[in-house]
Order: sequence, then structure tokens, then C-alpha cells
Amino acid sequence: MSNMWKLSLPGIEELAADSNYGVTWEPVKEKGTPPGKISHHKAAVFPNNKVIVFGGMSGINEIQDIYEFDVNKEHWTKLKQVA
Repeated sequence: MSNMWKLSLPGIEELAADSNYGVTWEPVKEKGTPPGKISHHKAAVFPNNKVIVFGGMSGINEIQDIYEFDVNKEHWTKLKQVA
């Protein structure tokens, strides 16, 4: 996930009226410890502007790690798992 982008919508009402209005992609200047290059992961977005990413594949290896992304701070944290 070293190449992360976000969709910027400056005016949702204007976008509804004109589908070409103000839609841009912006790179995210992420900090912390990102998950790395993974695929087939699961993600959940929470109301507190946090995204949780679980598992996935790195090449042929299955990954069981859990990461949290703070949208406001643009910061990744690898979460500890309790057995």
C-alpha cells in the first residue's frame, strides 16, 4: 500500500448536478507502518475516521496482520493481536 490515493469531492451538490465537476484524485502522504504490497485483504471503515485492514496475500504468502489507518492523521499503525 505504498501508493495510496484519495478521492476529493469539493462539492457534492455540484457533482450531483454535473458529473464532471470537481472530482480529483490526490496522493496520500501516509505515515507510520503501512501493510506493504498486499492483495485480497479485507477492509472496514468506521465512523471515527479509522480504516481497519485485515489479512490478505503477499505474493503466494497468506498474511494475518491487522492494520489501522487514521484518515485524519494519514497514519498507519500495525495492531497487536491477542491470542
